[in-house]
Amino acid sequence: MIRKSFYVFLYSILLTSLNAQYFTLSDESLDFGSVLVGGSYTLDLAIFSQADQTFVLTVPNYFTASEIEFDMAVGEQKIIQITFTPPTAIDISSPLQIESINNTTEIVTLIGSGLNELSGSISGVLSQEFSPYDVSNVLIIEEGSTLFIEPGVELRFNGRYPLIVEGNLIAHGTPEQLIKFIGSDIHTWKGLYVEPNYSVGLKEDENGEREGTFNLGLSYRF
Repeated sequence: MIRKSFYVFLYSILLTSLNAQYFTLSDESLDFGSVLVGGSYTLDLAIFSQADQTFVLTVPNYFTASEIEFDMAVGEQKIIQITFTPPTAIDISSPLQIESINNTTEIVTLIGSGLNELSGSISGVLSQEFSPYDVSNVLIIEEGSTLFIEPGVELRFNGRYPLIVEGNLIAHGTPEQLIKFIGSDIHTWKGLYVEPNYSVGLKEDENGEREGTFNLGLSYRF
């Protein structure tokens, strides 16, 4: 009876060893939501190591990782930043492969959409490379945010929607590459509204100095 119990105990240890997890992940999937074409969005993925091991990541198209090959010690935790940068309007669901050399492999599903349609809160850069942009609802530059518009960008408003500036708008137009805010064939856009005490930079000269900057104490429509 004692010998039988001893063998059962050894078997349980062996089974536990065979089934041991060499590492665990914070997420089985990462959903980046809708990202403006030409922009990017970053999410964190945590790796928890249960052994001394080397990792290799195989990253799918349109995504990048802050590290793709690295060592980890037993008990160590590492945060990997995964960035989605859509080059065109797409819907994507792709596997991120995380391989522990000589141990095991796990898959994290990366989900995201690239869109060239603007609505709601907006900041960052609108690039001429991905122009024109379709505006499907009210646009708001929120307090503390800045929107840069490059020369040659065209915004097409598909309804009577305004652009509301509660933060900062910097529009870099030139005579050769105008920045255009236009309505659709059946709609006119509703104008540019600047909230009190915020600014609109309409131009920069060759030295990078801003010209035509308004610091307003009242709401204006242009």
